[in-house]
Amino acid sequence: MDEMLVEKYTDEENHIVYKKCKAFTNGKKYFLLNELGYSILIDHELFNMLQQKKVSTDFASKLLQHRLAEFDNLNHCDLCTNYKIRLEFFMIDLTTRCNLNCKYCFRDVNNPENYKSISKEMLNEICKYIFDYCTKHEVKKISIQPWGGEPLLEMEKIKWMYEFFENTPISVHFTIETNGVLLTEENVKWLFEHNVSIGISIDGNKEIHDRQRVFANTKGSFEYVLQGIKNVKKYYGDNFGIINTITRNSIEHIEDILDFYAKDINIKHVKFNFVHESEFAANLCLNKEQVIDGTKRVYKKIMSLNNEGYNIIDMNIRHKLLNLLIRDNSDICVSQGCTGGTSMIVFDMEGYIYPCELTDYIEERIGNVKEAVDLIKIVKEAKETKAYFKEKDDVSCLSCSWRYFCKGGCSIKAKLSRTKKDDLECTINSTLYPEMIESILSEQKLINDFLNMKIIGG
Repeated sequence: MDEMLVEKYTDEENHIVYKKCKAFTNGKKYFLLNELGYSILIDHELFNMLQQKKVSTDFASKLLQHRLAEFDNLNHCDLCTNYKIRLEFFMIDLTTRCNLNCKYCFRDVNNPENYKSISKEMLNEICKYIFDYCTKHEVKKISIQPWGGEPLLEMEKIKWMYEFFENTPISVHFTIETNGVLLTEENVKWLFEHNVSIGISIDGNKEIHDRQRVFANTKGSFEYVLQGIKNVKKYYGDNFGIINTITRNSIEHIEDILDFYAKDINIKHVKFNFVHESEFAANLCLNKEQVIDGTKRVYKKIMSLNNEGYNIIDMNIRHKLLNLLIRDNSDICVSQGCTGGTSMIVFDMEGYIYPCELTDYIEERIGNVKEAVDLIKIVKEAKETKAYFKEKDDVSCLSCSWRYFCKGGCSIKAKLSRTKKDDLECTINSTLYPEMIESILSEQKLINDFLNMKIIGG
């Protein structure tokens, strides 16, 4: 794949400015990507038009639609950075308790003194606070994710939340991420009947999974999780996802893991997370080179399995494809810069408010439900005062083709690694996006199949 620069120029007769962009090509097709992350896939004939500054009316219209051109009498606003605060996703921390003791987790299940769960009184206050916000700002549809710990340990409180909002005019979609141990048929049946989306943590086949996802007595949890998956399949079919954490224990087995999911237990939706620079699991952390290699292998294997006829997609891959092809995609938290505090909010067990689940540090608190302050006001004030919301200032981002897809990545991860940007997100983006563009140029049908796959909610 070759790449070249297409310089900005103005069609003075039609008052159209064609923006500077990069062109990636296999010699037959050209993928154009401008500095704001907008793109279009064109053929050789259309590319020559652009190069020769002889753009037809139809092609000009397409470039305007894809925002690779604009009328020169307009004051352009960077749509990628000018967000409207529209909070529609809420996470509520129900408990620190967990029935597993996963080797890379920051929760210490061996110390019962650390166990605590949200009180019914506080849960009621949080739900009422969300309801008041929705009513005041005319928000009709939201998503809520109970989390922990293991959220299904608080199944009765999940049911109570559902009943609270069931009697309101607000449409609420619940999502659950669980370790799978408590996905009994009874629990799954209730979750299915109430349209709750499910994500299940599993780290591969029995041998790989049981190395790191264990009970407090060090016994592996695989058989329990596998039974939970079978129960979910009975009701949900393929309409659920799994989350796989890659560590030093599993990095060499990515291909085997994906074969197991696709060929043995027929999983359609998976999300791979790489453990990188974690203070809680230093002995399991991957270095930058391992993350790069692992990311490439996930992508290559996913493509290979789909070419074999297995419909499986990594959700990170799909969202990044959407970033390249549909600039207004915002289904992943760093698609257009962090959406913490912009589209999502987190509540802890004491009613404190945070921009996202990773910001559960005292210095990152932005308010408390007990103060009864309007949520939009809280977020606006925080955006003016909290470093979390500020643009990251790493100069290397200025020359990066992918900077408008991540804005330097996660502020909290950058903070924890004592850097000016999220090095892991940067590494993954700079690795995956060129691979994806090559696929867009040469395997368009397969890419379209990825994008058209039915994706679970949440």
